[in-house]
Amino acid sequence: MNQQPYDFSNATDADIGPLIHAIGSLGKDLVGLELGVFTGTSLLTVLHACPNIKTMHGIDNYKPYGDCIGDPYNGVPFYFVDEKVSVFNRFMAFHRIKYSGMEEKVVFHEMDSGEALKKFEPESLDFIFIDTYLTYEQVVDDVRSWYPIVKSGGLFAGHDWHTTIVRKGVTEVRDEVEPDAVITGYDECWSWVKK
Repeated sequence: MNQQPYDFSNATDADIGPLIHAIGSLGKDLVGLELGVFTGTSLLTVLHACPNIKTMHGIDNYKPYGDCIGDPYNGVPFYFVDEKVSVFNRFMAFHRIKYSGMEEKVVFHEMDSGEALKKFEPESLDFIFIDTYLTYEQVVDDVRSWYPIVKSGGLFAGHDWHTTIVRKGVTEVRDEVEPDAVITGYDECWSWVKK
């Protein structure tokens, strides 16, 4: 029996959803990256919805963590992802990628953000979507570290714009690296076009 692949082209729960049209308008043969793949929903949604993507890199270390992003109590984790949940999330991502019909477009790097950064040259990607930071310090570090990897004219973006620490960290780094860039924020996503 021939199985139908998973279809994420209209996934309404994809964090990257608000950026689909922007990514779709960047041109042909795009190479992009999602930092923080989780269960693969955003990675596969952008691949299914944007046929102009040639290669999509995914980075996630699938280690247990405590998330402080939405916490109003001075950085105390408000929820934890333990080893059991991390293993499940990894299984879901790899399973979905394998049966998505998009496996040949995905390059997966199962490692920490800093380790993965060494694999990319400056200005080598058309877009980056960051959804991995758990603290203010990680917001600043990931945004500052990955910004040089986006090409001029490319889309630099991320998730969790609704939180104070992400807005603060992203804005601070933007002010350092490209103060004239206009950050847009919508439905928890932020982005700007690199000049």
